Amino acid sequence: MDVVCLVFFLVVRMFKNGETSSLRCKYSLDEHHTGISVDCSRRNLTSVPFDLPANTTTLNLNHNKLEHLLNHQFLYLHQLKSLSLNSNPLYDIQEEAFNNLTYLEDLQIMGHRLNYSLSSLPRGVFIPLMNLRTLTLRTIYYGSISRLILPDEPISYLTNLISLNIDTGDTVEFGTGFSQLKNLSELIFSNYGLDDQICRCTLKQIYNSTFAVFQNISITTLDLSGCVLDEMDKNVFAPFKNLKNLIIKADINTKLALPDAISTLHVFRNKTLESVTINHAASKLLYMKTAGYFLTLEILKDICIYSLDLQLNQINMVETSNFFKSPLPRLTRCLKRLDLSHNKIAARISPFNLYFGIPRFPNLEYFDISDQSIADRVVGKSDFQDFQHHGRHLVVGFPSKLKYLYFGGISRYNVVANLTVTGGRNVIALNISYNFAVFSDIKVTGLMNLQILDLSGNSCRYIIQSFFDFFPHLTQLGLRNTHLSTDKFFNIGKRLLQPLSKLESLDLSRNSLGILPHDIFQGLSNLKEVSLSYNNLITIPALSGLPRLQQIYLSKNSLVTIDEDTRQTLDELALNGHKIHLSISGNVLSCNCESLSLLQWLNQTNVSVDGGDYPCISYQGVKTTTGTVNRRFHSLYLHCFSYVWLTVAVTGMSVLVVAMLVSFVFVKNKLKIKLILLRMIGRYVKVKKREDFLYDVCVLYADDVYQWVCHTLRDELEVRRGLKLYLRDRDEVLGTDKPTELYNTMESSWKVVLILSPGFLASDFSLSTMSMCLSFITLTTPNRLNLIVDVNLNIPTNIDFFLESVNEENIYRYDINHVDANNPHFWNQIYHGVTAVDNK
Repeated sequence: MDVVCLVFFLVVRMFKNGETSSLRCKYSLDEHHTGISVDCSRRNLTSVPFDLPANTTTLNLNHNKLEHLLNHQFLYLHQLKSLSLNSNPLYDIQEEAFNNLTYLEDLQIMGHRLNYSLSSLPRGVFIPLMNLRTLTLRTIYYGSISRLILPDEPISYLTNLISLNIDTGDTVEFGTGFSQLKNLSELIFSNYGLDDQICRCTLKQIYNSTFAVFQNISITTLDLSGCVLDEMDKNVFAPFKNLKNLIIKADINTKLALPDAISTLHVFRNKTLESVTINHAASKLLYMKTAGYFLTLEILKDICIYSLDLQLNQINMVETSNFFKSPLPRLTRCLKRLDLSHNKIAARISPFNLYFGIPRFPNLEYFDISDQSIADRVVGKSDFQDFQHHGRHLVVGFPSKLKYLYFGGISRYNVVANLTVTGGRNVIALNISYNFAVFSDIKVTGLMNLQILDLSGNSCRYIIQSFFDFFPHLTQLGLRNTHLSTDKFFNIGKRLLQPLSKLESLDLSRNSLGILPHDIFQGLSNLKEVSLSYNNLITIPALSGLPRLQQIYLSKNSLVTIDEDTRQTLDELALNGHKIHLSISGNVLSCNCESLSLLQWLNQTNVSVDGGDYPCISYQGVKTTTGTVNRRFHSLYLHCFSYVWLTVAVTGMSVLVVAMLVSFVFVKNKLKIKLILLRMIGRYVKVKKREDFLYDVCVLYADDVYQWVCHTLRDELEVRRGLKLYLRDRDEVLGTDKPTELYNTMESSWKVVLILSPGFLASDFSLSTMSMCLSFITLTTPNRLNLIVDVNLNIPTNIDFFLESVNEENIYRYDINHVDANNPHFWNQIYHGVTAVDNK
């Protein structure tokens, strides 16, 4: 009873004092700060829990309903090092709220409702935070404030502060208290995402005096990402004498123009900056009047900048001459990273500057000039195109330290010539995608250590099978939308990819490929990701030789099933601890009796599939989904089971009837069948060879074609191709009986060629000759007779019996009176036909 009373007393006291328990909070080990991490976010708390562990080092109070921070609410958390109070409707913080938090290093208060007055943020509120390193004070509730005076008195006590992320208005005023932040190195005003909301930088005007208070502080990083920045004075950055990183990513509604932004950098002449980022410095008003900006390097050339990012600025031309003056400017000598992507550079850079200028950047490691959006295409041939067509081989120089080159989306190439790259030993990534380039019978050398190559959006229809022999270290290859020919890629695909034993990612999507070689991935044992989406594949290549496979994309193809071998391979990989993802959405599967195992597999496999409910066609021809069929799986199983037994019964009955008929025929024709079988297996039959005959070919013809036979045919087959012919007008012995001579001649010839012409059909011996020819077609010589038929001949029906007895491939149809004697295809056909060995 005493215990119950004590508990009741404590609960009543807790509610009386407005205190909150931490029972609903989550606890975990804080490895970073070697203490306890407590997550009390999204608990609808109105005050700080009173019973938090004393060794709490990280406390998350985000997304609650804290409106006031009262005195001494963190009194017992003297080990606290990180405190998050984001997304609370916080109106004020009492002066002693942070008492005893002497070890606090990180304080985040984003999404607050503080008005920065001394009543909401008292003078001494931050005095206990003598070790605070990072402070974030951002709101999402205020609209645009014309002039924001930041609370310098409370912040002046944070002498060990290193990073400050704070609000702004259209203009901002820093009081003298900010000059006490002697250790401050990072000043941030950028937009900051807070769940589905954004703490915005509304700063529009920056004057020469705005940052004057920081002139004796060694700030190294200034971040103005997302700020509106309509106006900037020319000497605005002069107080930052030790600045190393400048980030200006203007809001898309800015009125700031790129030349104005660059002009503010003049204060850094003859100084060194690690990085300068200027993005979206493109005034909409100016954009309506001009097609873009001309990038002049008059100011930048005298600044040593290691990383220069000028993407998304509507630049349409670059003053390259200042890059390559002698002696080389500081900028050219210092640049390690240059990003000019997503501008409007219209490829009016001469081949000299493009190919021979880039190597003069002695330290350049990263160069990105991709995705140039051009409003008006260049009419006619550009200098680059003319330069391409002047020679079949190009030598291109790269800076010796270059590692990454992104040249995609410029749309300025045609047929690519043979290319030799000098200085490309360190290049590991090359992107030349979507340039409408045609890769045909060419090779690219000098990039022996390349690891990432993207040729997507170009034409590889005529690519040679040895193209990748010069890139043995590739780990990522993009061939997306490269117009690969199904027939050619089926023939060369395996050989094309064979040298890429280190390949880990392969993209062959959007190529309309209908079929791939079954063993196309043989030897690519390091493949982890394969994309074959948006093709017309009806089968899946073998995956058994890919032990490291993790992702395979087969969506939007023409697959109706997943074969058993593929399923077994994927299951084995999943059982070995691999996380396998299979994408087959967009295929219309078959949900019939043959698909029973597939339907079961989709429900039982450990392989991660994209959704699991796919469109399919039922055995009734109705479109449904695999999920619907699986819910009615039992009825489908019964249907298929009965169908199988019906098939077995009908098949068995058919076999029985056929056996009875065969037995009846055999009983009635024992001797005849025995002779046929003996001849079919060659018993008592000696197969003669070509050298056993006197003539290679016996040519039978009528007088209406004797000139063509004795001159053209004899020259092509006997003189040029070495066949020994029997020609009646030359080799017939006078005075002999013609039928006997004809029989003896055909018996002495390896093959017989009969020329079927109008004169032959009109002769008295035509039927007897054809009958005699048929007698020489036996089981051991099925191709002995060859016919040359005049295409102008009207074939009578009474010789159908003869034509049907001759194999179709041994009949040659030509206009004998107009055949070109020099046509090698015609004579090669006849030659191969008459010299073919009878092996059927």
